[in-house]
Amino acid sequence: APLHAGLLVQPNDVIAVCTEVFPQQRMVSVDIADYLLMCQPVKGVRVIQAGLRRESVEAFMKRAENDLTPLHPTIILTCFGADNGRHATDSRSLTYYQPTYQAMAIRNLKKTGARTIVIGSSVCADSFYLHNNPAEAAVWNQNLAAFRDADRQVAEKEGVLFADIYSPMLDAMAKMKALYGEKYRFASNDSWDQYPMAGGQLVMAYAMLKALGCDGAIGTITLDLAANTAEATPGHKILSVQNGTIEVESTRYPFCFQGNPEKPESTSGVIRCFPFNDELNRYLLVVKGVTAPKVKVTWGAESREFSGAELGKGINLADSFAAHTPFDANFAKVEAAVWVQQEPQSLFMESFFHNIPNLKKMAPEQAEAVDRLGAAIIAQDRSRNEAAAALVLPVRHTLKVEVLP
Repeated sequence: APLHAGLLVQPNDVIAVCTEVFPQQRMVSVDIADYLLMCQPVKGVRVIQAGLRRESVEAFMKRAENDLTPLHPTIILTCFGADNGRHATDSRSLTYYQPTYQAMAIRNLKKTGARTIVIGSSVCADSFYLHNNPAEAAVWNQNLAAFRDADRQVAEKEGVLFADIYSPMLDAMAKMKALYGEKYRFASNDSWDQYPMAGGQLVMAYAMLKALGCDGAIGTITLDLAANTAEATPGHKILSVQNGTIEVESTRYPFCFQGNPEKPESTSGVIRCFPFNDELNRYLLVVKGVTAPKVKVTWGAESREFSGAELGKGINLADSFAAHTPFDANFAKVEAAVWVQQEPQSLFMESFFHNIPNLKKMAPEQAEAVDRLGAAIIAQDRSRNEAAAALVLPVRHTLKVEVLP
């Protein structure tokens, strides 16, 4: 169930995503931006990938206030701790360092003025590829489970939100490896890093979106075959109904997946292994008055068969037709624009905002110029975000329902 009764994201929010994954990957921040642009759209929301390469919670704690304050974030999402899992015999890392640095990081984040702070647990370690040593990976993950529990306690004590990222990732990884073999790469190709691939980062985004109160209700199309009528929830408009065929225009998109499901660079495989579609991606078709054992539903160019009872309860189009949907092309265009927006963010975080104090020390007479440059960078990021949002155009699509003999 959602962690909150309502969505915590407000119009024009600036969401800073600070995680231990490589900033150059930034799939988790792209996934979050995609969702808030297309699936549960909130006007003017901007997502910034604000992490640095190979960052620990201790390093983040030291830079959090300085680096993030100029961004004026209203929501901050974090995920740190996996790198400390190596301390298998160091109890102080479990009982002192992780919770202490996490608490200090939270206090520094509060100084940025952010309205909402979500502390995520660390990612899990790949059970096969971590140091190419499954036994070490098992110990590492045991430690990361302890870090998760400590992070939850710290978040409660400091009065901020908590997102359990570790647990759904560990569960999804086990299911992926059961499907595709233990050598399926859930983490980075580099055996000395445990940073997730695209599927793992989608699980991270899922946990963070849930913590922000996203309810997953993309839309519902209800067809009454006998009456030849249909209705839709907000974000979807019925254009016509004719003999079981509905033409719809949608401004809310279901989340779309890409790639070969057997490849770790894709997101199409991992959705079988955790409840993303059930909890965050429900685009329902309900058909009233059909009791036939076989009914064919055609959505775009794809067809599937269901029972009348299933359609009466409602089928999730986003799940049943996940391989190909009428929204795929538009979704990909918007996502490409999000990548363009976020591409410079790693550079300006590491090379500029992180170094503002030093720049002003070296040339104090140019302090105002440094601030103007920072404002110009943010303005450019805002412009690119607006360009991505402008691509979220209405999609026309057709649903056809046929009762089979």
